[in-house]
Amino acid sequence: MIDLTHKELKELIEYYPETGEFRWKERDQRWFETSRSWKYWNGRYAGARAGSLSGKARDLTIFFLGKQHQAARVAWFYMTGEQPLKSQKIELIDLNKENLKWENLRITNGKGLSNKRKRTTNKSGITGVFFYERTGKWAANGRDKDGKQLRLGYFDTKEDAYAEVKRFNLENYGDPDRGQEGRKLELNHDR
Repeated sequence: MIDLTHKELKELIEYYPETGEFRWKERDQRWFETSRSWKYWNGRYAGARAGSLSGKARDLTIFFLGKQHQAARVAWFYMTGEQPLKSQKIELIDLNKENLKWENLRITNGKGLSNKRKRTTNKSGITGVFFYERTGKWAANGRDKDGKQLRLGYFDTKEDAYAEVKRFNLENYGDPDRGQEGRKLELNHDR
């Protein structure tokens, strides 16, 4: 949680929803213990881009008032005036951790698994589709809005399984290509 009011947050930082960029604002002297530190901070940081990639997950974070905050959560609070609950996650629709445009953010209840990248062990090349050896069929999976995995069915072809994943994504999220990392998929008949 951000230990600031919405008004205080907007006093310290500027968020540009069209670009997803954060910039430090010039700060009032009340935020500093000495006039020297106030002058130094404003001379060095006012107007500068805020945030950096950090941590194992390489998320964009912003460090202010002694704490590190996920930039996506800061953007949500900045735009809505409401802080997300700890159980909620701010997802990046296109999965690009540097794209914090307002139109690319959405809030989810759960583990934030509704928009996952393809696993590195995925051999089908399609998120949500894999060959199930036991049945000799292609399985289609999806995730509900709470991040729970759902089995959508078994299919004779990879194309049919992919079509079911697309149908599910369109029906539940309004985007048939959700989680497909923005690439055009080429389906071949190999396993």
